[in-house]
Amino acid sequence: MLLREPLHIKTRKYMCKINYLFPLYLTFLLSILLTQGCSESELPSGPRGIGFKLTNSFEHQRVLSQMKESDIPYVETEQGMVNYLLKNHAAVSGIKRRAMYGNDLDYTVWEAASIVDGESGKLLDKKFRANNIPYTIVDHNGELQITWSQIYGPQVDVIQQEVMEERMSQWFK
Repeated sequence: MLLREPLHIKTRKYMCKINYLFPLYLTFLLSILLTQGCSESELPSGPRGIGFKLTNSFEHQRVLSQMKESDIPYVETEQGMVNYLLKNHAAVSGIKRRAMYGNDLDYTVWEAASIVDGESGKLLDKKFRANNIPYTIVDHNGELQITWSQIYGPQVDVIQQEVMEERMSQWFK
């Protein structure tokens, strides 16, 4: 279902804690660079997920702690950027959401991801529709984004991971 306008957006949370989907080509480039630059003891080989650095240090440490408990391998740079494998994207997104918002999902909190190209947009549209997830496409400062209510966050995490994996496999054909 495509909505024209978000029903309600909590501006502070929307602006500060948006789940951005960085351009896939950047992810691809970073995955190559990180694969070349990391030893086996740091992070297993494979495509990298979207790295993150939370501004709230307490939340950041809580995420790292949960990732360790969940046996999700990661590397933290000197600048505090956390890199992990793409196959763990959905799990890491869920951990980040719980660290920032708690265990209860809030239908009034809107999350967003950048639509980096037409093919990714088509895949997201198809998967959102197939899963009956209401969404909105918005232009945020010249950047197209897809937004959804946080209550659909766990489903969307899986969808985002699938779309990134599909796009990467298309690039390697």
